[in-house]
Amino acid sequence: MRDGYNGFLFRAPKIKIIKGQKMGFLDFLKEAACDIGMHSWSDWFYGQSDCTQIRQCVRPLCKKVNDEKRTLHTFGEWDYPIEGACRKIRTCSRCGYVVERTEHQWGEWEYKTEGDCSQLRKCLRCPDSETRIEHVLAVWRYEGPKSCNQISICERCGHKGIRTAIVTEDHDSWSAWGYDDALRHCGAQARYCLRCSKKEKRMVIAQHQYSDWKQISPSRRERRCLHCGRVEES
Repeated sequence: MRDGYNGFLFRAPKIKIIKGQKMGFLDFLKEAACDIGMHSWSDWFYGQSDCTQIRQCVRPLCKKVNDEKRTLHTFGEWDYPIEGACRKIRTCSRCGYVVERTEHQWGEWEYKTEGDCSQLRKCLRCPDSETRIEHVLAVWRYEGPKSCNQISICERCGHKGIRTAIVTEDHDSWSAWGYDDALRHCGAQARYCLRCSKKEKRMVIAQHQYSDWKQISPSRRERRCLHCGRVEES
């Protein structure tokens, strides 16, 4: 044996032998694994009266406690501790730890005054309340004959709602896809909204429209794309 090694791939473990206990070779290997940090950890369990849980090596000659810990409370039901308040609490039955949250019991939304779209609702338990604006919009109509933006007037307060045409689905209808004359590229296509003339572009596999073949010399002829000018020879 050299430098404290006995010919195996690990250092010989320092194992305490309990008097009268027999240890087979498999048990020896298990205890050796613990000696190099390869423990067999138990399930989580409560170590004391608080809510801290630990794990312990299950091998009889080790029983090392894992440095890793976790907290797991056993909470009861949520309850209002004070009448007329919306603070709710629940308490851990093991350690007494308390968590809290606010839970209102809201009434129905109601308009404050006629001709105004401000709404109010009140909590049925405590004095808290909250407000919001809720318009009653009429049918949406196009802003003009050349616009895809839509407007609607509130029937209560006269507020003007506006829907701005941004994405493709916001526009009325589209022309068929065709060549984009501004780019003069047979892979570039464009289409236009028939109401507001908004332009959409896309790139596709080029499909050229060639002229008839033209004889350039006795051994060479060519034709050109009528759209982009691409030349093809043969």
